[in-house]
Amino acid sequence: NNVFYQILPFRDIEHADVSENNLASYKVHKKIEKEGPFKKFLLTIYKKKDNHYFAKSVNKKLVKNYLLLTKEANIYKVLDKVQKKLINKKQIKDVRFPIFHKFVEDKKHATLLIEKVNGKNASTLDIDQKIQVYEKSIEYIRLVGENISEKDKKIIGKRNTIFEILLFPFLMSLTLQKNTKHARLFAKATFEFIKNIPAMLSDSHLVLTHRDLHGKNIFVNRKKIFLFDLENTVFANTNV
Repeated sequence: NNVFYQILPFRDIEHADVSENNLASYKVHKKIEKEGPFKKFLLTIYKKKDNHYFAKSVNKKLVKNYLLLTKEANIYKVLDKVQKKLINKKQIKDVRFPIFHKFVEDKKHATLLIEKVNGKNASTLDIDQKIQVYEKSIEYIRLVGENISEKDKKIIGKRNTIFEILLFPFLMSLTLQKNTKHARLFAKATFEFIKNIPAMLSDSHLVLTHRDLHGKNIFVNRKKIFLFDLENTVFANTNV
């Protein structure tokens, strides 16, 4: 469960036949710019009858990215099941994940299709609105995590606290390389992280964590907040 790219067998996920035409019944509505590590994911909006779907595709030769997309499909499937239960209990108000549609593969490519939602990304909001959106998003992610079965938690995976601590210097060095003008801020953050290590080690409670929650991964409209890009989602220590 501590492996970063944890891939487990799909459970009840619909697979298309292995062919070059597994999306033949869908029409390309709009192509979007590539995203992800080194722009390896192709983003597309597909249309089938009156329904639109957001799609993320990858060439399977790019093994790391293919595994990430497979993991993300597994996560969407689990969260989709939990969301339906929460909706029935009327515990969902302002926030949710897009509905999982399907995961299809052929010999060369893999594609994840989810519900297309309308809205603007949260990076366009003012600071007070951003804080409110982030607080609601984190609260909802925790709520969903509390309702995931132990069996499904294994599909999502977890991050060991020791692993998180050892990973921190690497992540901080990468961040500093890209934002050298904020060196003092990062030094302060590093000090706070080191000071918090005893609390991390003493607290074994893990919560569902998005791990890439920023403005461009949050869509907002008048009624809902939608959370995207779940490939890094895991159960992790609350203090990290």
